[in-house]
Amino acid sequence: MSSQYNGDSGDDRSKKLIQDRQEKLEAVLDMFSRQAAAVELTAEMKREIAIHIVNYHRVLSKFEGESVLSSGDIPDISPIRQRLGRKTEVLTESNGWDATNNFEQRPAVDELEFGYLEEVANQLEAAAKKLGFWASAEATRPLYDAGKRETYPDPVDPDIPKPKMGGGGDGPLDLRHSKLYHDWYQRVACGDPNDYVIAISADPRSTGVSGSGKTTFGGGLAKRWFDYSDGGFDAEIQYTLDAAKLAYDLYEDTGELSVLVGDEMQGTPATTGLNAKRSQKSEALDAINAIAAGRSDRKTVILIVQDLKSLNKDALTFIDAWLLIRDDYDYVATHYGVAPDVFDLGSRETKTPGIEQITWDALPKDDPDYQAMERKKAAAKRGEREYSDDDGDQGESQARIPKAARDDKIRALYDQGVPQQKIAATFGLDQSTVSGIVNN
Repeated sequence: MSSQYNGDSGDDRSKKLIQDRQEKLEAVLDMFSRQAAAVELTAEMKREIAIHIVNYHRVLSKFEGESVLSSGDIPDISPIRQRLGRKTEVLTESNGWDATNNFEQRPAVDELEFGYLEEVANQLEAAAKKLGFWASAEATRPLYDAGKRETYPDPVDPDIPKPKMGGGGDGPLDLRHSKLYHDWYQRVACGDPNDYVIAISADPRSTGVSGSGKTTFGGGLAKRWFDYSDGGFDAEIQYTLDAAKLAYDLYEDTGELSVLVGDEMQGTPATTGLNAKRSQKSEALDAINAIAAGRSDRKTVILIVQDLKSLNKDALTFIDAWLLIRDDYDYVATHYGVAPDVFDLGSRETKTPGIEQITWDALPKDDPDYQAMERKKAAAKRGEREYSDDDGDQGESQARIPKAARDDKIRALYDQGVPQQKIAATFGLDQSTVSGIVNN
């Protein structure tokens, strides 16, 4: 919901009034569609649409200053208002043997085009959706009532916003009411250092296999909600379609509170991914091990796949949340918990209880991170790999092993008496990083 709507009696009246105006506008638009299909459009229909647009605009314009709205979301209807109460002369032609041209006075609203009126109506309805006043919004876009605590501990970074208490929410732009955000906050933003792993896929029954918004969903979550690293989310460094890149580079190249996004993790023409059918490749196993071993780096890992079942069963063990896109038009996803049945040692059955529905805003196409992700996806489809054994200046095998195995080697060398400075040079690290590893 909009931050203007918080459930008191005055807001309830506003909501009911807006929904009433919305339903009346929808009803007249339905009549317009029927007349247009029968090629029976009348001037009276044009006037009806204009009347309901003006009435709808009057109540919506009171929310024009809301933060969820961008400039221009509520359209300017001055072309309609300027014609109210005015008449215009229309040229008419009389029938008969003495046909002459005459001018007839009609309402000035008749000058407007049907296409313009329909476009304005659509813009008003889009603004109502953003504000959370769309009639079906509550049925399809609930956010979890996550207010389970009176207080939350302060985050390790003061810029991380605390979860909001109580039910409701601010629609697609404020995830702080969701259990997803509350769980992430408790795991990553405060307390003992932990990682958080999110899987994203799309429901093929209600979305397309491709173009369903998985990439922009994952990128948007990273960019707007979960990345508090120095400089923020950078898709050039933190987004990959290559499991080897995820295993060997992304964990090493990023710091605390970063988000790592692994897209197309079922595999591409150039990569193995974390696909269950091809997961015996060492790079896939190394990626899974990197996720398992890096559970104390305060990082968020987003794994994007076409189908959750395509992931290796070991990867499922570390997934904290599964987001299934069910509506790729209004951007609605269902949040499921992922819980392997650890008590049945003879079974690896994974249970996925439904938790909540969440929404998001798509990244604009001119966003530099969106463009970087699309470029990398196009390269992967051409069979180009991001990861190469020849990457980096070291060229050493030590620079290409998973982080967990590398850290074990560093500790072993240190225990053998090898100086930290020499270990750092061997692994291409600075001495402070080596010191942190051996003292952790």
